[in-house]
Amino acid sequence: MSELMVIENLNAVEIFKAGGAQPIIDKIREKATSEVFDVNTKKGRDSIRSMASDVAKSKTALDGLGKALTDRLNAQKAPIMNERNLFKAELDKIRDEVRLPLTEYEEAKQLRIDQIKQKIECMSPALTADSSSDDVRVALATLKSTVVNEESFAEFEAMALHVKEESVGGLKPS
Repeated sequence: MSELMVIENLNAVEIFKAGGAQPIIDKIREKATSEVFDVNTKKGRDSIRSMASDVAKSKTALDGLGKALTDRLNAQKAPIMNERNLFKAELDKIRDEVRLPLTEYEEAKQLRIDQIKQKIECMSPALTADSSSDDVRVALATLKSTVVNEESFAEFEAMALHVKEESVGGLKPS
């Protein structure tokens, strides 16, 4: 290792905090650029090559120091992440267990509403121009026999009554 920086004496936690790298970079730059070498001589070219190599070795050593610190911190982080994941998974299960009665209620309510809406849709018979008069009579009789009340249509009673009246009116001969 070169004389640019004694890496072994550095405190990784100190140099890898915000602003910790710049003083080291400045020291290495100062040492690496303090001499002027003559590129026209073999000795000068060798000195430039050696200095550039020392800078590269310093970079590799500092990066290794940072990696070792990161590895230590990641090893400390792993149990924390495991516990976080356990919290999330188990508390989601508890939330779902607690919410289950409400979820079942909401699903049953939606099913009831969907069934009522389906009954209302069935009150608009799908007759075409090709439908026979018997088809029309059957549809009209079915509509007239459909009981529309709060018990059978709940909060959709008014809607069901409106659809029934319009459908019956549309089927009656003019």
